[in-house]
Amino acid sequence: MTEFESQRAHCFLLFFGMLERRVRDLEVWQSVKTGEDMRSHGISAGVGAGAGGLVAVLVKLLGGDGLG
Repeated sequence: MTEFESQRAHCFLLFFGMLERRVRDLEVWQSVKTGEDMRSHGISAGVGAGAGGLVAVLVKLLGGDGLG
């Protein structure tokens, strides 16, 4: 292998190493983003359930049965 071929192979490996790192960084970012989205949906669902329960208690306390 000539010096030029050796340098070219080295550059090739460095380039693809950088590409692999960027792909890995994007995968990590996407998994973090997905986790944040799932967490916010869970919080929203919890708040919605709490509000629904509060409304049910208020309706019961005010004498309504919710059947019209």
